[in-house]
Amino acid sequence: MAARRKLISLCMIVKDDEQGLARCLRSAQGVVDEAIVVVDSSSIDGSADVARRFGAKVIERAWTGDFAAARNAGLDAAQGEWILILDADEELSEGASASLRKLALHGEEAAGWLLPVWNLLGNDEEDGVTINPVLRLFRNAPLHRFEGRIHEQIAVSILRANPNARLALGETVIRHYGYQPSVVAERDKIRRNMLLLLQAVEEEPDDPFHRYNLGVEFLRAGRPQDALESFREARRTPSFTQLSYAHLVFKYEARSLQTLGRWKEAAEAAEEGVRLYSDYADLWHTLAESLSRIGRRRSAIMAACYALRLGQPKGIYHTEDGMGTHRTAYLLGILYETAGSYDAAAHWYSETLRMKPSLMPPLHRLCRMFRVVDRGSELPVLLERRFTVSTEEAGVKIASVLLDSGCTAEAVAWLRRRAIEPAWGAASTAWLALAEASHAAAEGCFADARRRAERMLAAAGAAISSAEEAGAYSAAAAYERLVSLLQWLGVVEKRSVVAEGAASYTSGAVAVDDAAGFGLAPVMAGIVSKRDTGMLEQVLRNALTSVADGCDATAQYGTAALMTHADQHMREVERLLTVRSASSASKQVLRSARLLLAGCERGD
Repeated sequence: MAARRKLISLCMIVKDDEQGLARCLRSAQGVVDEAIVVVDSSSIDGSADVARRFGAKVIERAWTGDFAAARNAGLDAAQGEWILILDADEELSEGASASLRKLALHGEEAAGWLLPVWNLLGNDEEDGVTINPVLRLFRNAPLHRFEGRIHEQIAVSILRANPNARLALGETVIRHYGYQPSVVAERDKIRRNMLLLLQAVEEEPDDPFHRYNLGVEFLRAGRPQDALESFREARRTPSFTQLSYAHLVFKYEARSLQTLGRWKEAAEAAEEGVRLYSDYADLWHTLAESLSRIGRRRSAIMAACYALRLGQPKGIYHTEDGMGTHRTAYLLGILYETAGSYDAAAHWYSETLRMKPSLMPPLHRLCRMFRVVDRGSELPVLLERRFTVSTEEAGVKIASVLLDSGCTAEAVAWLRRRAIEPAWGAASTAWLALAEASHAAAEGCFADARRRAERMLAAAGAAISSAEEAGAYSAAAAYERLVSLLQWLGVVEKRSVVAEGAASYTSGAVAVDDAAGFGLAPVMAGIVSKRDTGMLEQVLRNALTSVADGCDATAQYGTAALMTHADQHMREVERLLTVRSASSASKQVLRSARLLLAGCERGD
């Protein structure tokens, strides 16, 4: 009987990562015809046993501090026509079997395929992703061997064996979890990589690839000055611009300068980069960020628009998820907001959400911005017009953002408008009660707020205690927030210095001890009454006490009330400035103060 054809051999190296290895091998089932796993002989977990359980051939080998040597040990044992390279902290995306085997069966003209590696920077893709095209599928040949102690490369040997070899681009995604902060810290990857790279630089001081990779590790380790020097050293290499990663050196050089606060130099580095790589959206986005920080807002907007026109980089470009798409649209929203062009800002925040509906920061900024510029009443209609809300959870999520942004009246209006929709249930009812109680509290109607909260909780009854732990936008989540609101109301009612008949009042004014308090009285003199100043003092004191006691939810209501109260009086200041024909500079200072109060001037 003829031996079964082995089309693809999976080759891996692993040390102490049995959980990741199982996930990786599971994703490769049906894709490869054999698996070769080179296990570090010093591994102390069950990695070797996991590999054998999945039918892999295990080669136990002592670690020599050389990644290329370890990889080549696996290649020496592989019998497939093609080699697929994966690490234990990676996995193939769904549908990989059909796509990769098609490349191997019908890719006669290609010597290898670059596959997009998605490096997840957080717990999931929402926390950020970098996308790198990497040569991971290539023909099995004796001359095709890895080179490099760390960040080992296979392309060099392939092109040496055949200078005309064609390396093509594939679309099968490989997800890489090794850059997640918890994994990096647990496995001490930065220190390990840095030691190996320093050794590589000592052995091959003229190799720009080592300098580039060392710069990346310095940047990840929070050493931007060292990173900058490494990137600039790489740029001094003859024929630097012909290197496949030169575009990244420009971007990371600018990123290092940004981290150092040297924004003008960062803009200059990015400008030099876009002259050479005018179709690389990441560099245009980086240029826009830098220009905005040196006051060249119009040029920054133009750079961001150009990045959006280019879209997400393709081909050999290494990129970050959202460059040329949702991240750039969000940057445009911030640029227009700080310029006072609120309708344009609203458009780009909405576009950001259209591109990536799961993002929350653009929606928060949109709501806070409209509240700050006294256009909150427009939000319910704008949100209905801009977004398709087909589920109850989506409608409640928007209400939650409105509440967190201090737009309590708008949250009430939003939910009431949705009461006739089919997607209305117990969660919507609970969140409407929360919105109404929160709005009453924000307006200072504490008794009404308490009545509304208690009525909803009483109606919920046993459902509160029996409710299983649910999502952030469930009825249970609304009940929890209602309980926190009642706790805060109890603190205010118990400790308020403005209660009727309190001894702290004299002739309608409150005696505020500025030394013991927060110094609001002199700041607010002539704008807010002493009675109101006393209330602000007490609300802030209660909020900070709640934080100290660990009652964060209660503190949140206190600070929200403080912000709402301050907003109301800032409107009065704006009215006075208008009456007095105040200078544009004075109005700008006040607008900035209101934006800062809402958290809209910090890019968060």
